[in-house]
Amino acid sequence: MKWGCVLLAVGLFTGALLLGFKSGSHEKVIEAEKFILKTPHGRAVLEMRVEDHKPIIALCDERGSERLLLEGGGKPGIVIKNGSNHAVVQIRDFEKDGAGFVLYDASGNKRFQVQGGTQPGFFVLNEENTVIANLSTTQSGSANLSLRDQNQQPLISLSGSDNPSMLMKSGGKSQLEMVATNNGAMVKFNDTEGQPRVQLQGGSSPGVYLREEKGEVIGSFIGLKSGGAAIGLGNSNGDIAAFLRGGQNPSLSFFQDDKEPDVILGIAEKAPHLIMSKNKKREGVLIYGGSPSSMLFVNERGEIPVILSKHGLLQNRAASSKEKKEKKNDKFYSWEEFEDPLKDAEGLRKR
Repeated sequence: MKWGCVLLAVGLFTGALLLGFKSGSHEKVIEAEKFILKTPHGRAVLEMRVEDHKPIIALCDERGSERLLLEGGGKPGIVIKNGSNHAVVQIRDFEKDGAGFVLYDASGNKRFQVQGGTQPGFFVLNEENTVIANLSTTQSGSANLSLRDQNQQPLISLSGSDNPSMLMKSGGKSQLEMVATNNGAMVKFNDTEGQPRVQLQGGSSPGVYLREEKGEVIGSFIGLKSGGAAIGLGNSNGDIAAFLRGGQNPSLSFFQDDKEPDVILGIAEKAPHLIMSKNKKREGVLIYGGSPSSMLFVNERGEIPVILSKHGLLQNRAASSKEKKEKKNDKFYSWEEFEDPLKDAEGLRKR
């Protein structure tokens, strides 16, 4: 019966607003700063007022406490309060951020927000009103999921776009990165300063790369484009020092301040070889394990003046001449096979 009286009173009041203000050609106006509707016991159940230049309609509970507010003005919205007069739900136009839906805890602290506008998203906040997690769009239009610390710094970030990625950070420095690029997938394990130290790379040049503090590659385990796999070991400057190559012509090569090896132990054309040379001088020794087994001496012009085999010592007198030497057979080692995927690794590291 009480609420029936209230509804009847609201209906009469609304009818008065719609019909009672005009009579003939004369307009009648009722002016008031506040309108309060009460129960027979004197408790307010509805209030209409102007506050901070905006109209407000408040619905109260049986104790007279405001529980539901409808607000107008430049940022219209709906607010639901608990018995302690703290907002627990809010639906509002936040202007720059678009329409939003906010949930609060029992103490009135904002804990969850759904936001529209040009960069819509979901935001989770702690008791200090700090965003600790969000699922939102970036300025480029892709989606982003971030888990953050108490200073709002991202700890884990998942990003969409043409090159989707996942980053894990500590102390503001990236520690782990996973990126899908046009050249294939890449995973980087970084040090405490955010510098990559271990890099896993897919694509057409798959491999594992070890880097020193300055970013130079000092070790690698790669797949060769010609088939097989290889292990490269570098020096502190990032230059190749040793190269173990698989495939049909496996070999082990050692380098010293040059891209051409000084020592090569390998198999070519089903026969073992051992080559020792100083490439800048071009002279050296080749031990051939085929048939017949032999040792070849190479002069500074790349010619073979002496051959030692089971047939004895043979001397090539024409080797002393400056005739154009024949084209060498394909090498069973290749710096390019190490260098090509290394270039791809450098390109991925800079992303």
